[in-house]
Amino acid sequence: LQGALTHCTIIVKNGFVFTGESACVDPANFDEEIGEKIAYENAFNSMWLPYGFWLKQKIGGDFAYRLRNERDELAERAEKLGAFIQSEAFSDLPSNKQKDLQIQYETMQPYLNVLNKRVAAL
Repeated sequence: LQGALTHCTIIVKNGFVFTGESACVDPANFDEEIGEKIAYENAFNSMWLPYGFWLKQKIGGDFAYRLRNERDELAERAEKLGAFIQSEAFSDLPSNKQKDLQIQYETMQPYLNVLNKRVAAL
């Protein structure tokens, strides 16, 4: 089908490649400009599926998904901070920084408890 097929490649900043193509049934009717336009549109439109997936992951789904995600992120941060507070590196910090981190950790716990209750009520 020489003269009836046009390929387009779009390489985004991170190096990922999207492709599109257009084909003409009859090579006698092939128009390079139209083929390039359609191939580009097809390549551009192919970007929406992974971007849509990424966006859905980033902003979350419904309310319940977002609430669980908020709870999970807070639980992970609280766990890491709690582990740090138990570490030798924490005891090497000046007392004022230790106190601030202790207060931060203690403040996270009631917030986490509320989120756990709200998730359990879903």
